[in-house]
Formats: sequence, C-alpha cells, structure tokens
Amino acid sequence: MLASGGSSHSNSNGSTNSGEGIAAYNPNGSLRWRLDPGKSAQLVAAYGNRALVQFDTTSGLGPLQLVNLATGQVVRQLPSNSYATLLLGSGSHQP
Repeated sequence: MLASGGSSHSNSNGSTNSGEGIAAYNPNGSLRWRLDPGKSAQLVAAYGNRALVQFDTTSGLGPLQLVNLATGQVVRQLPSNSYATLLLGSGSHQP
C-alpha cells in the first residue's frame, strides 16, 4: 500500500507545509520505506514497480520523481513543469 498526506498552515509568518511524505507498507501493515518524511507529497501515478510522486515546496510544486516501489529510491527526477505519464504495458505496436 502507498500512502501520502500533508497539511498547510497559515500564520503571521506566512504559510508552511508539512506531511508524511510517501510511505510504502507491507501486506502485514509494517512500514517498508518512507520518502521525504515531513514534506507534503502527492502520488501522481503508479504502475507496476514505479510511481510518479511530487512534493510541495514553498514556491509551489517541486520536481516530479520516478520512484522504485520496491526500494523507495528515486530513479529519475523531472522538472515540475514536465508532463509525464507512466505508459501501461509494453508500448504501442502494429498488428
């Protein structure tokens, strides 16, 4: 299971974001790994053993990160203004 979450608070000093980052849990409920705890995160897409995640920053959304779901390691980072999707299957083919 993948989980993410966060909250935003405004006060006289400005706004702050906090969160759980992205966490992966084993079937028995134990934590497998956590990426960037303390940051507010969004799960953009997941397929197979990869996921696209994005973290909030003080200036908006941060870069897109392609994460290996088995290990929690960031495989690749893309600029926040990128349009990225995970391709399902083995790609296009001609019949």
